[in-house]
Amino acid sequence: MEIKQLTIEELNQLMHSEEISGWTSLPISPFRLMSQMKNPHLLREDIVMVIALENNDLVGYMGALPDDMLVDTTSHHVAWASCIWTRPAHRRKGLGQTLTSTMNAAWNDKLFLTEFTTPAKAIYDGLGSFESICTKKGYRYFYRSILHLIAKNRLSNNKIILGLLRLIDGAINIFLALRITLKSYFGKKAKYRWREYNLSNIPQELFPPSAFVHVFEENNWIFFNPWLSADKAVACEHYFFPTLVDKFQFRAITFINRDNFSIALLIYSRINNECKILSFSIINAPGIDHKRLKKSIEKFFLAEKVNSVLSYDLRYDQLMRHGGSFFFYRKKRRREYLAGRSFIEQLPQSQISVCEMDGDVVFT
Repeated sequence: MEIKQLTIEELNQLMHSEEISGWTSLPISPFRLMSQMKNPHLLREDIVMVIALENNDLVGYMGALPDDMLVDTTSHHVAWASCIWTRPAHRRKGLGQTLTSTMNAAWNDKLFLTEFTTPAKAIYDGLGSFESICTKKGYRYFYRSILHLIAKNRLSNNKIILGLLRLIDGAINIFLALRITLKSYFGKKAKYRWREYNLSNIPQELFPPSAFVHVFEENNWIFFNPWLSADKAVACEHYFFPTLVDKFQFRAITFINRDNFSIALLIYSRINNECKILSFSIINAPGIDHKRLKKSIEKFFLAEKVNSVLSYDLRYDQLMRHGGSFFFYRKKRRREYLAGRSFIEQLPQSQISVCEMDGDVVFT
């Protein structure tokens, strides 16, 4: 087996070469590659991909997203693990550990990991090279029943059970629609209106603190270079991870009062009918009715016909604790962040702050 380390230039050349024509899998989609190449934190010498080849075919790979962090005025060039994949026949044979240790060594132990699956976490723990730097707690707020979507991956071959779950979802959602109508009619009316905000003109001070966010202009490239698309022309059949969705967007919404002043700003991403809060800020102004602000935000998402909203933002979750909710269920979520142990041990003994705009999580 051959292990190769690739810079962005080498990866780009590989993806446009004849070498990959016989591969059964690809290490990156063309759309994702174009996005990675526009990363302002990327340096020419950075290793962005480690691949494993056997019999002239791809059997595993791990990607990295370069970033910069600032700790006590000292800048560090680091990377986020953006994906890891091994062919099923090569799993539980140490290939995942080889890919991870090779990538971590290429980045001098400055590799950060999050949004990993349980099997991936077992690989990282088995290496003993990473330690937890923080854990974020949040919630997923459900506005519609999506039992059949949750079960789809596990029961993809059982059409009878999936069909039954669709019927159950339909019955529950009829009840939920009636519940929302009654709550809207008898409850307090939404006090605040909403309008679109320019994603390229968001004040830096409205973002939560983070060691990885310096100048917003260096980070908003994410908004305008996504690697999921509704355009079938950019779909990549031989790439393991999804590339084609019905809807993928980033939006910034400002909520305004009767005097036309902004009182809150919400930034979120949407994949199909599932949304994720990236940043939420309530502007410090007197007279804000938090219950009605919450209702206005929930009515916005209901108007967008979303199924659920995921948040790890403390300020958003605090607002959602006010009574009179339109969501019918919320589920606790937990996200752990890992980093190279020897690198973390060199840093001052202070908490490393992270937010939803850091690393690869914004695309996940």
